This record gives sequence, C-alpha cells and structure tokens, in this order.
Amino acid sequence: MKKINKLYLTSFGLETEVNPDSFVLGEWCKDDKIHPNNYSLNVLPFHWDEREKLKEDYDKIEILHDRILDSLTNSLNKLHNTSYSKRYWQIILDPWLMDYISIMFDRWETIRIVSENIKNLSIDFYEINNEDFFPVENMQDLHGFFNLNETNQFFYQKIIKEFFNEKFEIHKKNTSITLNMNEEYPTIRSLGLSLSKYLKVSLGQLFDNLLSQFSKNNNYIFIDSYFRLFQFIKLNLILLQIPRMYVKEFELTKIQKKKINESLNKEKRNLFFLDFNPENLFEVYLKKNIKKHLPSHLIETYDPIIREISKIKISGNIIISANSHWSNTMKKIWIAEKVNNNAIFITLEHGGSFPAYKENFQFEENISNKRATWTKSWHKKHIQLPPSKLVHFSKKIKSNIKVKNNNSSLLLMYGGRRWSFRINFYPQSYQTTKILDDAISFYNNLNLEIKRSIKFKFHHDIGLNEKNKFSNSIKTKIQFSSGDYYKSISNSKLIICTYPETTFAEAMASNNPTIMFYNKKFFERNPMFHDLIGDLVRANIIFFNAEDASKHLNNIWHDIDSWWKSETVLEARLKFRRNASKIDIYWSSKWSRFLSGFRPKKSKLNLIEKLTLYFISLRRILLTITSPLQVYREIKSDLIKDKQKDFKSTKNKVWCAGLPHSGSTLMEEIFELLPYVRLDQSFLRYFSKFNITHLHGISNESFLCFPNDKFSFLKTHSHFEQEFIEFAKDCNITVIVCLRDLRDMMLSRYWHIMSNKNHQAHLIVRDLPFKEGFIKTLLLPNEENFYSDKPINDYFLWIKNWLIEEKKGNIKLFWYEDYIRDPIKYLDDIKEFIEFKNIDSSFLEEKLEEKRIGYMQTPLEKRLFNKSRSKSTYRSGRVGEWKKYFDDDIIKIINNNIDGKIEEITRN
Repeated sequence: MKKINKLYLTSFGLETEVNPDSFVLGEWCKDDKIHPNNYSLNVLPFHWDEREKLKEDYDKIEILHDRILDSLTNSLNKLHNTSYSKRYWQIILDPWLMDYISIMFDRWETIRIVSENIKNLSIDFYEINNEDFFPVENMQDLHGFFNLNETNQFFYQKIIKEFFNEKFEIHKKNTSITLNMNEEYPTIRSLGLSLSKYLKVSLGQLFDNLLSQFSKNNNYIFIDSYFRLFQFIKLNLILLQIPRMYVKEFELTKIQKKKINESLNKEKRNLFFLDFNPENLFEVYLKKNIKKHLPSHLIETYDPIIREISKIKISGNIIISANSHWSNTMKKIWIAEKVNNNAIFITLEHGGSFPAYKENFQFEENISNKRATWTKSWHKKHIQLPPSKLVHFSKKIKSNIKVKNNNSSLLLMYGGRRWSFRINFYPQSYQTTKILDDAISFYNNLNLEIKRSIKFKFHHDIGLNEKNKFSNSIKTKIQFSSGDYYKSISNSKLIICTYPETTFAEAMASNNPTIMFYNKKFFERNPMFHDLIGDLVRANIIFFNAEDASKHLNNIWHDIDSWWKSETVLEARLKFRRNASKIDIYWSSKWSRFLSGFRPKKSKLNLIEKLTLYFISLRRILLTITSPLQVYREIKSDLIKDKQKDFKSTKNKVWCAGLPHSGSTLMEEIFELLPYVRLDQSFLRYFSKFNITHLHGISNESFLCFPNDKFSFLKTHSHFEQEFIEFAKDCNITVIVCLRDLRDMMLSRYWHIMSNKNHQAHLIVRDLPFKEGFIKTLLLPNEENFYSDKPINDYFLWIKNWLIEEKKGNIKLFWYEDYIRDPIKYLDDIKEFIEFKNIDSSFLEEKLEEKRIGYMQTPLEKRLFNKSRSKSTYRSGRVGEWKKYFDDDIIKIINNNIDGKIEEITRN
C-alpha cells in the first residue's frame, strides 16, 4: 500500500501539532502569529533559491511580458477603437502587468516543481465563496491581495485543479474561504496621518489650490518628485515658474466617481479578446486568467475615466514623476494621454545605492524620454542627477562636524513579504529571514556597550513579523527609532545598514560613519558597480559577513573618526558619492540645466532677468559698505573703458578658462590693463551663476550676460566640457585657456594649500615634512574634482582635454612658461589674437611689474581673502621649479597616478 503524505499549500489547515511526515509548500506556510510552534515541518525548497534558475526565469518572463504587452496593445486598441502605441499602453499597464505575470509564474512554478518531484501527496481543497473576486486596480492592491493566505490558497488550488489534478490526491474540506481586499497592507492610504501631518498636508493642499490660478503657464509639471518643500520651491523658482504639486487636479470628486461608475460598460469585458498565441501550458493558464483579472480602468471604466481626464487643465509639456507612474491610476492615464500628444516624460529613480543585476524589465526606460538616476548611467536614457530625496543633505555632505551629544547608533533593517510578488534580484519571500538571521548574528557578536547604543528601524510588517522575531531571538528588549527618519540618520553616531539599497545611500549622504553588511547571494548587483563595491569592502565600509562587520565595529568603537576619516575610507566614500549618489551644493543648477534642455535655448536675457541678476549680487552690496573707496576706483575705471571708442577689435567678448595656478591671475591683470571690463566684478555689468553645475563650470546664462557692444572679460577656472565650447560659439565669445607645466602647477598648489587655512587638505598636510605633505596633496581625494578623485590625475586630464580641443581650432592656448621666458612676446601674442596691436607691450609689462612689487608687500595668506579685484593668488613661481623639489619617488608617484604620460601635456 503506497504511503500518502500531506502537503499544505498555505497556513490553512496547519495545527499546532502535525504529522512529521507532512510537507509544506514553502516557508510562507509558517505563520508564527497563528501557529507559533510548527517550525519542525518539512519545508519544500523555494525554486528561486537557485539563483541561476532565477536569472534564466527572469529572461524568460521578460520575453513573455513583452509578447503579452504587444498582444494587449493590439487587443485594447481594438476594444476601444483606438490606435495608441505600445508605450501608451505600457504606461497604464505596468508595473501591474509585470508583477501579475511574475506572481502567476511563481505560483505556477511552485506547483509544477512539487508535482514532478514528490509523489503520493494529498491536499486539502477549500471551498471558495467568491472565485471571481479580483479587486485589483493597481500595483499596491495587487501586492496586498497576493500577500493573503486566502488569495494564494485559491490560486494554488486553481492551478492544481486545472492542470495538475492527476498528480495529487485531493480532499475537499467543508470549510470555506472568502476572498477579500487586504486592508492591512501598508499603503499610504492605510497608514493614515498624525494630526500634525494631516494639518500640514491640508494647509499645503490649500496653498496648492490657490497657486493654481497663477501657474497656468508652467512648463514643468512635477506630478511628484521626492524633493523636500524648500528644495522643491527653490528649483521651481530657478525654472521661473510657480511651484505646484497638482493635488486637486487628480483627486476625483464624489460626483466624478459616481459618473464613472454609472457610465461603465459591463459588456466590454465579454467583447475583449486577447490576441495571444500560448507556447506552453503556463501561457495557456495566463491567457485564460488575464482577461478576468485586467483592472476595470482598462476595460469597463476606461471611456468615462478618459472623459474626466480630458477636463484636467494642465498645459505644461514636460512631466516629471517619481512614483505616480507606478500605482496612481488617474495620473498614469493622464501621463499616457500627454505622452501620446508628444509631451516629454521624465521618470525619477526611487532610490538605490547599487543597481540590481537586472530589474523591472526596464519598464521606466521604456516609457520615459529620460530617467534621472542616482547612480552613474548604464542605459542610453539615463542621466545621473543629484537624488531629489537627498539634496537636503547637500551642505552636510562637506561637513566634518562631529555629531554632538548623541551616542546612539541606528541599525536599519530590511523588510520583506511572505510571498514573492515580482521577479527580481532581491530576497524573495522567506529568503528575507536569512537577512534577519544575519542581523541577529551581527548584534550577538557586538560588545555590550555598543548593543546598548543601538536603536532599530524596521520596515512595515508585511507578513514576516521581523520585529518580534528579532526581539525573541536575542531575548533582550530593544530600542526602536521613532520620529523623523532623516533626523535619526543625521543625529546618529554610527549607521548600520543590512542591505545595499536606498538606506545606505541616505546614510552615506549624512556624512556620519556608516557600515553595511549584506548577503550577496540574495542581492546580486549590476557588474558595472563591482569595482566600487570592492573599494568599499577594502575600506571596511561594506562586509559580506555579519560577524566580520561586528568585529570591525568592536575594534573602532572608541575611535570611529580615525577610521572614518582615514585616507582609504575617504577615497572610497568619495568614489561612492561620485558613482552612486552625486550630491553637492550645485544640485539645483544641475537639475535646472537638465530640465531647461527640453525647452528652446535662450538667445538673450529679458529685462526682468537682467535687473534681477544685477540686484542679487551680494558682493556689490557688501563691497559698497566695507570698501567705498575701492568701489569708487572700480566704477571710475570701468566707466572710462566703456567710453573709449578708439578700439575696433571684433573680439570684444573674451572668456579665459584658466587652469588653477597656471597664470590665469596674470591673464586677468593683462585684460584689466586693456579696455576690458570684468564681467563678474563690475558695477556696470550683470552676471548670472544660474545653471553652473560645478565649481569649475560655466553656463549658457553666464555667457548671455556679455554685452554685445562693449569690451568684457571673464576668467574662470574651468575644466573642458564640449557644451562650454558650444555655449561660447552661440554667444560669439572668444575662448583662451591658460596652461602650465603640471609639475610646477602641483607644486604651486601645494604652497597655496599651506597658506589657505580653509582648504580641505590644509589640516592634513600643514605639519608634515614637505615630501610627505606634497605627495598627500597629489593623491588626497578631492570632492571638487571633475575627471578623477585624485588631484594629480584630475589636472592631468584637465590639461589633456584642452590640448585636444586646441587642435580643433576652437580655442587659443597660452602657456605660463612662455611669459616667464619672454614677457613681451607673450603679450604681443595675446594682443595679436584679440586684435589690440596698437597698445605697447613694454608699457603693459611695466604696469604688471608694478603690481607684482605691490603684491609682494602682503603675504599670500592675506591676499587670498581680499575683497573684489584686490584679491590675488600671485606667487613668484619659476619655470622648472619642480626639479628643485622632486625626487625619484615623487616622479614615480606622479607617473603611476595619471591616465597617460606626462610628456603628452608638457610644453614643447
């Protein structure tokens, strides 16, 4: 007689004591809230524990998803007599569709595998009261519905009954199951708001409604963005529009809801036919069910919703969305309609630190014109921008201020779901418990002092009861972090992350010491970021073993700063920021420049912009108060220059992109002696720093400030970017670049750091012997670099790129060495280039020498902080001075840390 073993599909039917030969379909059957003692059950392995199978299935489901999407596009167009694109329907269908297919495949695959590998199983079937109940309109509803025992019991039974009936012995139970919505699933609507937050939201909505009267000409429509209020207002004002959140426009009134419900077409679903050819049994099952389960807004209520959406009066044509395109039905359909009418659609990455191996079938890339990412771009539609969620950290990111009066640490826990809901490269279903086990191991291996300092931050409980499991495992009462999440991060002595996602980026952005341990088996990352992860591992920021992380923390606990501010760690932190979370004080300009690129380029500034730029110059106001005599001299000099009519040069607008310590100050002083007015330091000019995205950057708006009929000069320390040249061409600006031997320049930079107490490297090198200190200035990571973290390589590439541009004939280079060797010829060359031959070079050199003598009367460290044009960085630098100081070790270090050879960038 064959032995029959019991198989439980979910926690239904499980008693406190069960036959030890029984099987449970998966870990999700262990509902410890209901059956706390049933941990001795025979649990069948989860099919996606085999990660190679996960990769194969991901590719398989992605192809299937694309085929289904093609079929739904054709079928829905036929049903509604439309001809919309695949992109239109994907905006509305996904991510619901990708999750629905993933869920159905996972449930199918679980049954298929057990049917093929274990014989003689009996299953209890429960009567389902409402089999056609499928109240799923969006992604959140889908996740909640399939996180219920009842829903999964029904679908497992359905798969077995229709396709694997002969593989099991089925026993029908008298007990019935009723399918319901998951009201406890933690969505925004179910979490509710505190009274204070409710009042803030209500007040915000009131102001938003009032502003609707003044924002009809907004070009940029932020459906949602994750910017905090202050940053959101700032960015909108820079974009010259009224800040709006568009709350009222997408909220249906009771009357509108009634109209939609009264106008729905109940017969439409019967008319719907999915034009799809199944290639296997699963696809047969999928096709059979998807007709029943498609949300009603795609079938019955589509037409009345479209009529209501047509009444939304938002004229802007550039749409920005962070999460509305994921689960908000009204906004998704509105976005699809706008995109169909050629609107630009920009999606914002929700978060992240290191992208997953693969994710979401590139849903957002498919539906958007551009996707703003936290990490460096790995797709043609990506653009890396400062994360909207984190730009409020932009000032703290540079701070070295120690967290005061707080010895608490923060441990950020991962949260999972009982069942799988989407195929991805994260812990699926009860794989999350392994992440919890790692956290328990980490905590148990900490010193008692550290344990007492830790506060815990758990995700919402979505069926795994992590908070209670953790407390029960360590048998100790733990402290929970409450209140504002970002304040908790900012005020923590140390932050501990348990997974390589958003929380890690947020912790690193706080600039507070951070470590992370995670199970790399369940968090496969994009190979493009493996080198970065490796650097963080070597810096003891990331660990793949929880016990190693706890040992490290025990070792550094009493002197965390020495580790956190060490060179290796500093370099890894900076590399992470550049590659995975690029935040700085220029965040608003970077966003503004990116978004402005979708509008026609300005050819000139209007009168209001000119007046605004003039009066917001705080430097002018302060200088008037503190140095009235200096102001008088400057105004007098500039008035005289602007009145001169004797000069006929066509090059009346000159931009000098001087390399630091390359003679750019000399060039500035030469033009001061010529009839040129300094664009950014004159009361007779206005100057814009709008859209300058880097300390060494320039913008089109800056170049638009050059007057067309007057001689003006602008000097900046700017690296090469192709768009800078394009800006200059558009504004008819002459470009000159000052260069110098890299070795002399780095030596000059060292003396500058020694004199400048505000330089970030000053404290590190000031007390070191020359050789050791100089080498550190070559290699210490600098967050203001553009091409490379290492200053020596950044400057090498800076020179190299300008040299390449000179060969194209777009710029004119002037080497500092040429001036030192023959000042008169150097001045003659400049005058010839800018068409000022009738000015005597000997006279110019005599005036320059007078200035140099004056400079030498004041130490460099004082001149650096003088106001306006009296500021000077002049040093008596000599050509080849590096030969006096460099030995073989220094030369070797330079050669080993540049992307090329020094001979490529030296003056012939």
